[in-house]
Amino acid sequence: MSIDKPANDNLLDQAGRWLVRSADDALRGLGERVLRRRLRVAATGLSHAGKTVFMTALLHNLRLAARLGEGQAGHLPFFEPVAKAALDDVTLSPLDDLPIFPFEANWRRIVVPAGGTPPDFPPSTTGVTGFGAALRYRPQGFWGRQLSGSTTVTIEMVDYPGEWLLDLPLLELSYADWSAAALRLADSGSRARIAGEWRSLDANMLATEALLESARLSFTGYLAACRAAPHHLSHVQPGRFLNPGDGTADLSAFRFCPLRLAPGATAKFGSLAEAMAQRFERYKIEIVSPFYRDIFSRFDRQLVLVDVIGALNAGPESFHDMRRALRDVLPSFNRGNDSLLARLFSSRTEKVLFAATKADHVTANQFHNLRLLLRAMMTDHTGALPIAADEADFAALSAIKCTTNRRVMYQGQQITVLEGIIRGREEPEQLYPGEIPEHLPTEEDWRSERFRFYDFRPPDLDAESANATGRGIPHVHLDRALQFLTGDLFW
Repeated sequence: MSIDKPANDNLLDQAGRWLVRSADDALRGLGERVLRRRLRVAATGLSHAGKTVFMTALLHNLRLAARLGEGQAGHLPFFEPVAKAALDDVTLSPLDDLPIFPFEANWRRIVVPAGGTPPDFPPSTTGVTGFGAALRYRPQGFWGRQLSGSTTVTIEMVDYPGEWLLDLPLLELSYADWSAAALRLADSGSRARIAGEWRSLDANMLATEALLESARLSFTGYLAACRAAPHHLSHVQPGRFLNPGDGTADLSAFRFCPLRLAPGATAKFGSLAEAMAQRFERYKIEIVSPFYRDIFSRFDRQLVLVDVIGALNAGPESFHDMRRALRDVLPSFNRGNDSLLARLFSSRTEKVLFAATKADHVTANQFHNLRLLLRAMMTDHTGALPIAADEADFAALSAIKCTTNRRVMYQGQQITVLEGIIRGREEPEQLYPGEIPEHLPTEEDWRSERFRFYDFRPPDLDAESANATGRGIPHVHLDRALQFLTGDLFW
């Protein structure tokens, strides 16, 4: 015999169950808000390091990552949410506060319809641009699973010109100190042959706007010649002279160049020296300081790309000049020290990854040496790294893998070679690219002319099938870089 509960008891049971469900839903909602993260990541680097290619390949591979089935890691196997099949959805969208990164246009240059024009690398961007990726995932850690069934991490990717990095050290220099250093460089090596009329200017000349503008143009031409072939020099400072940005900068603040100044002398009233010293200070106040305060210091993580292979190809002067440029900008990433930058502004950058690009231009057994060589370029004479970021690391990567490793017989032995299409040619070729030293090259290394690396075009990738299969753009260690920069957010 059954006994029916009183109506009041049923109401109490229903109310209790509703309260439990409501509390559970509230807890889950709170857990999702706790787990939800937003991270701003910068991709930068010196000229021709591949910032635009990196951003495009990363966003494309992320867009496809959520389409993979259980147990499939596609082209991001070392990115933990993909490796654990915990990624449910990826949504790409522009950022509200920055010009849009031209992702779609860049992607369509790399991944083209079958039978279409040959793939090519996208053009470099000239200003600050951004794009966001919202990753919906299921937490895998114990506490994450207790707090929420799913949540979202938003990665805001920002691309800014690496040349702008070279301006940050100016904040700690006087005009006289900068002039002396710039002239020492201009009087050495290949720079001495390409320096223009600006080098003969008399500091005591009467300053006029026409003369200041002429000096700016002459000095900018010199910097452009330094960066271009065949010199491929990296220490082109001020970097904003070559890449002013979106066209809003007042170029009258750029009207200065190095001058030969007598030690301890006071600039005469109305002289070129006085006018250029004033413009130098104005450039720091109007151009460099806002970049550090409003852009550079607001990144949570930064990726700095370096074309080490290109510097090796260009020769010892280019290589050592790149090393000089890198070592000059390293202190800008420091946090909590007593530098002027640290005193003026508080940077929130927690992690910095320095990556040697174009790793696909050497065989896989050279990746480790490429990483070690990049680190050696940045250390001081004691082997110490002059950076105090919370976490810094080095990597070798390629955002687009243009070659394949093959094992072939050579003089009775098996060796590893590269197979790919060299830029400007039509058919795939096999070649032995040589070896990367794990230390700074010696004089003997340079004399032997051992560094002859070829440049390859992107592989043929059919846009339709790439999207349908979710295979993405092949790469080298793109996923490892993503894991280092963002992996701690997925728990």
